[in-house]
Formats: sequence, C-alpha cells, structure tokens
Amino acid sequence: MRYTAAEMVGEARQRGLAATVRQVRDWTDLGLLDHPKVRGRGQGLGVEATWPEEQLGLFLRLVEMRKEMTRIAPLCNVPVWTWLYFGERWVSLAQVRVALRTWEGLTDTVSLKAARRTARQLFDIDGSRVRWGDKGWLLDEVATLLAYSPRGLDEGEKALLEAVHKLVDLGASGLVPTLDGMALTPEAYVELLKARIRGCGALRTDGLEDSLLHWARYAALRSRAGYQSYIANFGTAEAKTGLTIPSIQALVRSSCLTVVTLLGLGLERLGETENLSHDHPEVWRSQNLRSIIHSQPAGDGVQILVDAKPAAELEAETANQ
Repeated sequence: MRYTAAEMVGEARQRGLAATVRQVRDWTDLGLLDHPKVRGRGQGLGVEATWPEEQLGLFLRLVEMRKEMTRIAPLCNVPVWTWLYFGERWVSLAQVRVALRTWEGLTDTVSLKAARRTARQLFDIDGSRVRWGDKGWLLDEVATLLAYSPRGLDEGEKALLEAVHKLVDLGASGLVPTLDGMALTPEAYVELLKARIRGCGALRTDGLEDSLLHWARYAALRSRAGYQSYIANFGTAEAKTGLTIPSIQALVRSSCLTVVTLLGLGLERLGETENLSHDHPEVWRSQNLRSIIHSQPAGDGVQILVDAKPAAELEAETANQ
C-alpha cells in the first residue's frame, strides 16, 4: 500500500502526533524520508506523489521522536540506522546519501558547542561532566582545537595529540574514555578524527562510490566486530581493552558517525594491492560489490545477516523476477 503526504499526516494525527504536509516535503529534502514515487492521475488531473508503507513507518517514528528533539541532525541517524540493519526495502541508498549530507552539514560547524559535541561523541563522554570531574577543561581544550584547527588537522595535529594524551591519561587515573567499549591510544583517537574529516569531505563532494557505502555497512554489521576491529587496528590500551554491547538506542544515535568514520577509514585504504581479503574496501570497489541484508527470527528477536554480491549479479536477478 502507498500513501500520499496528506494520508501520512492523517495517520500521524490519528495517533495523536502533530504533523503537517510541509513537514513531509521538508523531511524529504533532508533525507529523513525518501523521494516519493510520482505518477500521473490521468490527462489533465496532475500527478500524485506516494510513499510505501515502510516510509510511513519511518515517518511516524520520526514524528514521535521530534517531540523530544529540537535539532534535525540527530534524526538523520534514524534512516541511516534503518538502512544499516534492514536494507533498501526500508531506506534507499540515495536517501542515505542525503541524510548523511544533512547530518554532516548540520554538525560541520566551527562553533565550540558543536566541537564539544564531537569530542563527547568520539570519547563516549557523559555530557553531564560529573563523570570527568576536573578533566572537563581538557575536554574543552580538545574541543577548541577541533573547532579552530584546519579541516585536515595537519597544522594542529601535534597540539591536538598532546591534548588528547592529557585527556586519555592511559594507566594513570584509571578513568579511560572508550569508543564502543574499547580503550584506545591517543594516536588512535586522532586517526579517527582524521577519518571522520576525510569521510565528511567525501560526502560534500558526492564522490563516494556505491560500493564503498556498501562496504561500510558490511563492516559495521559483521556482528559489529567489523567496525570494532578496524578501530582496534589503531591500537588499544592493553590493560583497559574490552568490548561492550551497545544498546539499540546507542546504536541508532551513533549510526551517522559510524558510517562516516568507516567511510574515512575505507578511503584511506583504497588502492592497496597486498593482503586483500573479502573485508577490504578495495575488493568491494574493484568487484563493485553490494551488501545484502537478510533478517530472520531468532528467539524473541531478529537476527540480521549480511552478504555480498556483485552489482551486475543483483541487477540480473532483479530483471529475471
């Protein structure tokens, strides 16, 4: 079944949610919703734009979340997370590209507030500051360097590394910031910051091949071991290393950051020719692979499986259906 913008708004209002047709159109431009399918109503009757039932479900979820959120950027995580875990039936790759660019544009600012938010995201720091006590000023120092360093971090990298060393304080205080439950070296954090900047830059130029986005999903979904293993390659703190399983809410909140960081890591490795495994982004580019999501019941939940196929093979399968 398909729905017009007015019908989607009507469904929301039946649930006691405030929504407007203008909201549907605005969110389509931002990538929170996909572009609708447009068809003619008949000679002289104009056209009709409709969305599938999956997009209606996404819209209702976003409207519900909008009651608690004043900013658009966090909402961009919802379609990206949906694409990561449930595939193109729910959210198209084209929509993901728009949502990521919206997220990047709304978080890519030189304001100190935004830089502090980036630092908290990367270091997994509770925003209350209570947990970090007198280290709050170090977080501000890192945030200031992020806000006012050049985009490539080349000129400010040494100062940033020194500040991160002080913030991480490996082995001294016993209070080590982690990413996805892993304690990392200061050098690893700086490399991840650089990867995020690299990924954001590629989003702005729209030069990302589909295969790299699909590799990022594949890496992120390998029971999350893919993402964590790529991070672990930068070096972990031996005494503090450990993995945690994030909550669904945490996974959703970090979806855009996860994908953008992976894109930056993947871009750095393109062109390599030695020791290439199926998990390597260069293999995905050279073979033009696509990630395929399969879901199946598992007890009271759902198990998400990810596979890879060449784009040409998928196109042939679609044509024969």
